[in-house]
Amino acid sequence: MSKQLDFLKRMEGLSLEHGSSPFGLWLDGKVLKVDLGYSKLGFYGRLEMLNSAGFIHEGIIGLLVNEAIGLAISTLGLPSLWCTTDLSIIKIMVSVRKADGTKVAMASSDLTTKPESG
Repeated sequence: MSKQLDFLKRMEGLSLEHGSSPFGLWLDGKVLKVDLGYSKLGFYGRLEMLNSAGFIHEGIIGLLVNEAIGLAISTLGLPSLWCTTDLSIIKIMVSVRKADGTKVAMASSDLTTKPESG
């Protein structure tokens, strides 16, 4: 196991206080699982994360994806890496739970771009 992965695995169960962007810190997330090329993070939803219809705002979803992918990529231990996330093809799974852990809802969605006719 690389030093980077070993360091990140020790973050399991801890909050994302270190190494996250200021906007990512606002999410107040927790590292649930880290492995080579993989991360699973947990976040609590707050009212200010909702859009006017009462659903999680799409910008928040993008930020959650960015935080998870950024951590997963950092497990690779590469000295320098620029990456981008193509949000045109992504699978999103959302599980909503109360503070006591009771599951309220779970949703899964595949988001893809419409093929260009051509």
